[in-house]
Amino acid sequence: EFASKWRSLRACARCRRLKMKCSYENPSFKSCIRCHAASVDCSFEEDPTAKYAKKRRKKSETFRKSTPSQAPLSVRDKEVLGTSIPDIASAQEKEQLQALLNNYRQISESLSEKLHHSDKSNAPLIQGNYPHISFHLNLIKQMIVTYKFFTVEEARNRFRFFIEHMLPYYPTIALSKDLKSFDNLYENFPLLLIACISVTAVNDNNLSIDHTKVSNSQLYNLLNHYLYSFISYQVYVKCEDFSIDLIYVCLILSCWCLPPNKMGQFRNQLNSLTAFNMGLCIDLGEISKFKDTMSLEDASVQRNDLRALLAIYCCCGSLELSLRRFKLVSWTKNHEAATELLMKPQGPDLPTREDRYLVYYSKFVSMAKEIIDFISPIAQNYSNLPSKTKPEECSIPGVKYVLNSYEKKLHQLLGESGFMRDCSDGEQEPKEKLVLSIMYHHLLTILYDNLISNLLHVHDDHRNNTSLFQGNEVEDCLHNIIKLLNICGNLMKCFMKLNSEHTVNYPTVLYYRPMHSLTLLVRLKLVLKSSRFANVEGIADVIKDIDIEKYFADISKIIVENQKVYNSVVCSKMMIILNKIEKWMKVSSAYNFNQKPTNGTSDLSLDLVKLISMSKDQEIESLDPPKDFLEKKKETSTAPEDSPIVYNQNSRLQSPDPAGADIVKTFSPSIEKIFEQIDADIMNYLNPLESYFNDFGGSMEMFDT
Repeated sequence: EFASKWRSLRACARCRRLKMKCSYENPSFKSCIRCHAASVDCSFEEDPTAKYAKKRRKKSETFRKSTPSQAPLSVRDKEVLGTSIPDIASAQEKEQLQALLNNYRQISESLSEKLHHSDKSNAPLIQGNYPHISFHLNLIKQMIVTYKFFTVEEARNRFRFFIEHMLPYYPTIALSKDLKSFDNLYENFPLLLIACISVTAVNDNNLSIDHTKVSNSQLYNLLNHYLYSFISYQVYVKCEDFSIDLIYVCLILSCWCLPPNKMGQFRNQLNSLTAFNMGLCIDLGEISKFKDTMSLEDASVQRNDLRALLAIYCCCGSLELSLRRFKLVSWTKNHEAATELLMKPQGPDLPTREDRYLVYYSKFVSMAKEIIDFISPIAQNYSNLPSKTKPEECSIPGVKYVLNSYEKKLHQLLGESGFMRDCSDGEQEPKEKLVLSIMYHHLLTILYDNLISNLLHVHDDHRNNTSLFQGNEVEDCLHNIIKLLNICGNLMKCFMKLNSEHTVNYPTVLYYRPMHSLTLLVRLKLVLKSSRFANVEGIADVIKDIDIEKYFADISKIIVENQKVYNSVVCSKMMIILNKIEKWMKVSSAYNFNQKPTNGTSDLSLDLVKLISMSKDQEIESLDPPKDFLEKKKETSTAPEDSPIVYNQNSRLQSPDPAGADIVKTFSPSIEKIFEQIDADIMNYLNPLESYFNDFGGSMEMFDT
């Protein structure tokens, strides 16, 4: 919306040539939307794609082929010179003009020939006119040997980078030694090899050998164009011979992906769904009857089936934790048997480190799903409680007791995994520990967010029109809010520690965890400023301790640096989200509504949780700034007419200036309006598994589980 309102006074060279609108996502960006989507340099002086553009056919006759050097001047030759040449008396002058024309023809033909040969392989990548490759051929060989899009050396380097620097952050895709062999994948599993290579181009890790031939973004678009074509053929056209490597292809593309450019695109959810459906088709779950006769060597079919079964559960189960409508997987006896078989010693090398992580992470997801299944119906409606839930567990003390029991079980489970041990001085913490810590704290944010909603909710049918929010429950609610604030802070500290390793190559979903925590801090600060907590002792100190600005500055610094160093499109998307969170942060910090409801108005706490619960289990990807409040300034502000409320659009990722704080203080919307706006925005804000192509370049349209 902002880009549609703002445009430069002067269009860039490329947009001028195309005669199309030139606009910017943000005034501080160096590239317009169109050039950024095409992954080309945006310049007011020179169009880098002009040389690849098709020349318009002139109305006049086209040039003829070169004639002998002594051929007489033709009428067309005179037109080429741009003027009508009269009869020339001097033979010397005729020869000079003829030589000039011949030189012109030779230079023109030479330039055309060089352009044709030197950019023969580049032009399709820039224009998106990819050559057709038969589905029956080895795709990686065709791309390297036939079309020379990149070299074997670059492919090998990128695959090694994925195995050593990306997969350890999320080893739920537990590849056997055979599937970690480049030569084996090059000959037998080309799609899996291309999937591993493609995700290394999500961020620019400086892995291109010839930077002038194929850029990082062009390579990403190229590989994904063929990958999704071949996946579609294998799954929806051929519909047979589904294999473990094809399941891994879909899971890899789901974990390391790009954020969506707009809502309504579900490519990455579909990647997880496709992997799940292929697992059903090849009957990965039926292992009980073969349990005693299985061969469990590292490269055996049976062991890889067990790994794929749990990998699908982890990815799809993680998706369900944030988006409850994606109820795909359930923990069964077969999953329990798979964990036992994978952890069964099979020599000195088995189980592998990846097997152990896969087993414990799948148990973690199973327990998390169990907790969410318990808490969600209570937070929404007592009539939907699980059949096994005891009545005493529905009370506030009962719910708190159950949650505390689950927390202890989670602590014990992660402790048994061996990944959460404390490291000695100078010892680098394992990558798995940082990721597990973030996932653990994110689960706690979901649980306590639901619990607080329950504490604030009005259960008319169950409580005879009385609120749960009575008596000491105000203090109970405050205690849980403080705990949730600490959980959000710990999550963001884990994210900062993860980025201290100077990498951006962890799964894309992890970028959304601190965004979710920042949004929660804003909403919790508004809750604490409501009339319900006005008379609670010490509430002012609690509000003062919510240092959203510091966390925001720390997260912003990480995102900005990653975007600059790695040219990360993921971080570019996060910067846009941070820009919008910043404006809500100013509203929550400057606004003060610690007032009791006046006569004739409803108790604000009655509708508070209903408004908060609007965001539960919804995508949160397009958080809008509080524009409605800015536009209604005249209705809500006592400021003079000549002091309009305007946010500094260039303040993105900068510390709030005093002027900006004064501006926010000039309006005073009701708490209902603030929560209606926040929750309406949050419903469309965070959906990190969605994928798209266009935002990353060229011809294709470009991802919270």
